[in-house]
This record gives sequence, structure tokens and C-alpha cells, in this order.
Amino acid sequence: MNSILFLIIGMMLVTYIPRLLPFILVSGEGLHPYMKRFLSFMPYAMFGALIVPGVFTAISGSMLISVIAFLVACIIAYRFGGVILPVLSAIITAVLLKLI
Repeated sequence: MNSILFLIIGMMLVTYIPRLLPFILVSGEGLHPYMKRFLSFMPYAMFGALIVPGVFTAISGSMLISVIAFLVACIIAYRFGGVILPVLSAIITAVLLKLI
């Protein structure tokens, strides 16, 4: 039991320190405009890196359905923005195509 507690505390420190360091290092200072622009693209890049590989394996044996649902979600996201509507449209598209 004691080793599990140390393991949890160690994992907490390992994940907390990298999250805290940027706030400590950049507090009170402005970032260079190039760095601000670079960091503004990071959420989109990370989102793409997390989502796109899963598109091809979302429905086993039916990669075409997954790709079509993904494209529908991209179109809805581009047209209307947000997150909920594109996700719902992709789910509905995938279910309808799977039923056909």
C-alpha cells in the first residue's frame, strides 16, 4: 500500500512539473511575437495528431465509412464551427452508413 502511494505521488509530480514550468519561466515577460504565433497553432496540431489516426480505425473493417464521417465532420466544422455539431454529424453519418 505504501509503495502505491509513493507511485501516485511520483506520477503526480512528473505530470505537474512540466505544466507548472512554463508559468514560472514566462511570468511577467511577454513572449516574442513569433513564439506567440507558433504557440497559437499548437492546439490545432495536437488535435489533428490525436484525431486523424483514429479516423482510419474507428469502424473496424469499414475505413471508407470512417473517412466519409470524418469529411462530413470537417465540412460541418468549417461551415458552422464548434465541436458538438461536427461530432454529432460524424456519429450520425457513420451510423447511417453502417446501417446501409
